[in-house]
Amino acid sequence: MDTEKILKSFGFDAPCTACTPLTEGHLHATYRVETADGCFILQKLRHEDPAALMENIALVTAHVREHPGVNIPQYFRTAEGWLHDGCYRLMDCLPGNPLTADSPPAQTEAASFAVGRFDAALHGLKGLREVWPAFHDTRAYLETLRHLRLPEGHTALQRKAVTIGEAACGLYDRMQDGLLPVRIVHGDTRAANILVSGKKAAVIDLDTVGSGLAAYDYGDGIRSAAQHDGRLDRERFRAFTRGFLRGMTLLTEDEIRSLVPGIYSVTAELAMRYLNDLAGGCTYFRRTPEQTAARAEELLAFAFEVLEQESMLQGEVQALRHAPVPF
Repeated sequence: MDTEKILKSFGFDAPCTACTPLTEGHLHATYRVETADGCFILQKLRHEDPAALMENIALVTAHVREHPGVNIPQYFRTAEGWLHDGCYRLMDCLPGNPLTADSPPAQTEAASFAVGRFDAALHGLKGLREVWPAFHDTRAYLETLRHLRLPEGHTALQRKAVTIGEAACGLYDRMQDGLLPVRIVHGDTRAANILVSGKKAAVIDLDTVGSGLAAYDYGDGIRSAAQHDGRLDRERFRAFTRGFLRGMTLLTEDEIRSLVPGIYSVTAELAMRYLNDLAGGCTYFRRTPEQTAARAEELLAFAFEVLEQESMLQGEVQALRHAPVPF
């Protein structure tokens, strides 16, 4: 990779002083690039239609930047005006560190407020192309799971996943039946996609912005920011819930009741994806078979815990709707 040549195609001539691979993501090859002009994030796109992907990014960033206080990356254009050069894209390196399940609750709340505010800012956005078909099609994940041939010794894990998968399909079915508003949402709000700096936060990785449920964004945030070893961290659950509700002020009563099901639904989906990867040779998440199975088991344990506590957690969500802001 000729880093300096790529930078020049986006209008930056300063020599590259450091180029560090970032391994958190599963799809694009990502690098932190340091130059005298500043620090950048460079990504080699791995998508069958990068032009459509970046057309969506252009629509999203233009729409969201009309809403002050929503922090997202700036994507740079080539001399021809494109947001990618056919293979690579470049964006600014935002301050802060990714949110984790060990981040202080105040940072968890700041991060979830940023997610909620981002989703609210997406309201009214039109013209996005579908670049990730069936991204949250829980029924499709479940049907694939039923027919998987997993390595010997994992049939019990498969049965557990089918059980929680059936429960997870309830939210998807309600969406398909028109019982929940389909919004434009971020689509991949795992903690690593939220950068926190003090009491401020930024939402990154906008590739998955598209039609979906607010409950999916909320649920994925809880799954990744309020879970320890398959158990729900109640303090961070409350912090994330407070922030998201403050930021996403457009939620209907039905949507608010869908938030807790959103937690076990997206968690079950991810567990099913891990089992699918296990059956296919562990090529996507790039873990060993043992690690892949262990991760699926941890996710299933968390999904079942949330499902079992659904009624109590629903009560907490309702109580937190009007809770005072702690900072």
